[in-house]
Amino acid sequence: MSNAKRLVRDMLARRLLPRLPFIPWVGGYAARIAGVTPRKMFENPSTLAAALQGAQALCGYDAIVSPFDLTLLAEACGCEVLWEGDEEPRLVRSPVRGDLTLQGISLGGIGREGRLGIVVEATERASRVVGREVAI
Repeated sequence: MSNAKRLVRDMLARRLLPRLPFIPWVGGYAARIAGVTPRKMFENPSTLAAALQGAQALCGYDAIVSPFDLTLLAEACGCEVLWEGDEEPRLVRSPVRGDLTLQGISLGGIGREGRLGIVVEATERASRVVGREVAI
């Protein structure tokens, strides 16, 4: 196990640390390093995994954090999002109606479909490639 991964594990176990681990949330920064837009990064698990690994290799931080944005889980639960250009999407419609009933939401595919499925797959790929050295 690498020092970076051990440092993160020791932090989570509330052990005395020689330094605080550096664990940034990189999101759009990883996309910029990879030379793609955030929208393109979220379209393919290979692109996303490569972007996350590339940002970690360049900056040398101690853990890779799965990307998220405010609309990721909402979209997985059936909300409609709108991409305006290539930047982060925004929520435009919720399946929750005025009477607070959910219309047509199936939670069976959460984590396997859409952008959330891409994030899960990319995280698994990054873990297989650099997970021995870097906390995921």
